[in-house]
Amino acid sequence: MSVKLKVSVRPKPPVDLGGLRLFFEPKVIKIKISNEPHKKELSIKARRNLAGDIILYGHPEVDILISPPKTKISVIPKEKISDDTYDIQDKVFKYLTRNGIVDPSTIQASSAYGILEAKYYVNDEVNSLGIVLVELNYFIEKDKENYVYDEVFEKMEKEMLEPSDENSTELGEIPHEEMQGSLRPGYIYPYGTYGAMGLYRI
Repeated sequence: MSVKLKVSVRPKPPVDLGGLRLFFEPKVIKIKISNEPHKKELSIKARRNLAGDIILYGHPEVDILISPPKTKISVIPKEKISDDTYDIQDKVFKYLTRNGIVDPSTIQASSAYGILEAKYYVNDEVNSLGIVLVELNYFIEKDKENYVYDEVFEKMEKEMLEPSDENSTELGEIPHEEMQGSLRPGYIYPYGTYGAMGLYRI
């Protein structure tokens, strides 16, 4: 199986990682995996940092950093750590362990707060980095389905707190009626009373 990975940051020249050529483009990694009977193309949201690590940022809650020289995967919370952060990190490494990509004995907390990391296996017969990228992309796309309603709720909240001019009025633009609702002004109805038994409020 041959793997062609495209990730680019101009004007950087191509990087050769043991037969895997990386061409960095802003925000997108293009991966081509092919052998005789099977071909597959993927687009992954990713960046490369100055150390040469690849950062997948397509997941709503975490970023996933892959360090090829260290054969290490780190799952990093985004802007803030929520109650779900550890569960998501645990889910990532359980998925990679089940698929034979990560050594479960290496899963540990990083020296930096809130980051979980592990070593992935290296196999001379296949391109390990290519497989890691493909599996992580599959995990991200599947797990994003659990967050589809978050966008709906965020949109509803924004419409309530910051309504458009069409869906809002200025204070006093619509005058109040003298009587509103079901309670008549001036009357109090204690519990268990009705009609003539009501108390008149002066």
